[in-house]
Amino acid sequence: GNTTIGCNAAGFNPYQAPISVTAAGLTHEITMQPKEAWALDGPVRFSIFVPAGVPAIHGAIALFGGPDTRGFTDPEIPMGAPDADGATALRQFADSLKKLAREYGLAILGTDQPGYASGPSSDADIVTALQRGAVASGHPDIASVPILTIGISGGGPEAIGFAHRNASRAIAVVVRVPDKYHNVVMTPADEAFLNVPLLLVTGELDDVVDTPFLREMFYRVRGYGGRWAYAEVPGGLHFTAPAPVWSLMVDWVRTAVQLRLSLNSATPLNVIEEGSGWLGDILTRESTPWAAFPGERPAASWLPSESVAARCQAA
Repeated sequence: GNTTIGCNAAGFNPYQAPISVTAAGLTHEITMQPKEAWALDGPVRFSIFVPAGVPAIHGAIALFGGPDTRGFTDPEIPMGAPDADGATALRQFADSLKKLAREYGLAILGTDQPGYASGPSSDADIVTALQRGAVASGHPDIASVPILTIGISGGGPEAIGFAHRNASRAIAVVVRVPDKYHNVVMTPADEAFLNVPLLLVTGELDDVVDTPFLREMFYRVRGYGGRWAYAEVPGGLHFTAPAPVWSLMVDWVRTAVQLRLSLNSATPLNVIEEGSGWLGDILTRESTPWAAFPGERPAASWLPSESVAARCQAA
């Protein structure tokens, strides 16, 4: 007769399939897919992606929206994009981040919390979520790895704020069309935070966030020596971004991981010397190695590599 066969095994997604059993019996081969995403429910719901087959996890990417960033860890979770093009762009970005996660041994953490409030309590939620993810996935190293934060729209303040308050653990930051970051005063004394590479992407025609405020924040922090880059997309709107912008964001993440992550547990993060990077004019996007830049260095975007410089010029 007809029935259903199922199997559960640690580290794999549950298997279930209909089968037909005859009087002669049945041999049924099953293929179980490794489990890579875990729901971490609580007052704030998180989800974590841990690539299967990776022997050790060296860092984590934490994303805040804007979108429901649990969708970056589990394709079954809709991100809430305003249209089909936006949904496709976010999904492609998620796939690119997962590719990097497999290549470099990274976990990816997302949350359903829109406009995540920036502050120590949110930081504590993130740390706790990573600790729970470490237990759920069987990778205890996740509990203490360095973190790269990505903020989209309302998730921008916590992406920046976490790095500012936890600079010794911050790999880098990427923020696209972020909401204003009000609740901290960044100063030249914030040396550890100024060493954290940060990419700030805005849109020329964005009528949701205060682009002039963000541009002024960039100039101020660059004047302190911050490793910050600014890319304002010509004609760019809040909810859409052309493909080169997403490529720039992916390359920033890749380069930061390559240059910043260290396998030495005593010094888990390398400092990228300012003079080793490139500088780009934020108006013309033209860039040169740091030493050859002809303009005012404190007013130029700091770019960690020639590859990122080329992506920034194309965005």
